[in-house]
Amino acid sequence: MAAAHPFGAFVRYRIKRIGCVRRIKVRVQPEKCVFATDTVEYLGHICTPFGIRPDPKKIKAIEEYRVPKTIKEIRAFIGLAGYYRRHVRNFAELVKPLTNLTKKDVPHDWTGEHQSAFE
Repeated sequence: MAAAHPFGAFVRYRIKRIGCVRRIKVRVQPEKCVFATDTVEYLGHICTPFGIRPDPKKIKAIEEYRVPKTIKEIRAFIGLAGYYRRHVRNFAELVKPLTNLTKKDVPHDWTGEHQSAFE
């Protein structure tokens, strides 16, 4: 009866996989392994059976980003926020005022339009 239980099958499958990993001499750090979970944090995203969403800790870092003062800082912010562009409708249009500030021969005058694009 226990063999028919889905979790029991899962455990047996994982034990078999761990055996394969040992055979090919790959080191596994058990403290970094997570089993029997439906949520995984991976590369700044939370993966669940319902889809992929941005990691709230990373979103908080973007929200708390200080106002960029240089072109290099503007590019860094656009790159950081752009990592989640798939989750933001019309991302390119939203950051266009900031992108324009990074162009050559454009004065770095931070206006309300830039501030709203940053926020």
